[in-house]
Amino acid sequence: MATHWFSPPVYVKTDRPGVTYGCNNVEGAAEELMKWAKMGPKWRKAVQLCADKRSVRLSRLLPRRRGVP
Repeated sequence: MATHWFSPPVYVKTDRPGVTYGCNNVEGAAEELMKWAKMGPKWRKAVQLCADKRSVRLSRLLPRRRGVP
């Protein structure tokens, strides 16, 4: 699979407080986003943008939640 590049890099919060990851590709950003525990509207938008760039359905990336179709 091809790497999809960002130029300039985007900065993604990491699981360590106060640390951001200067990411230059979609795959790295998506990998970091999947570590997040809080999945609010901004997270969903960021993941959707990564999925759109990779042409992957968002439903394949999101964890399944009990009671949510």
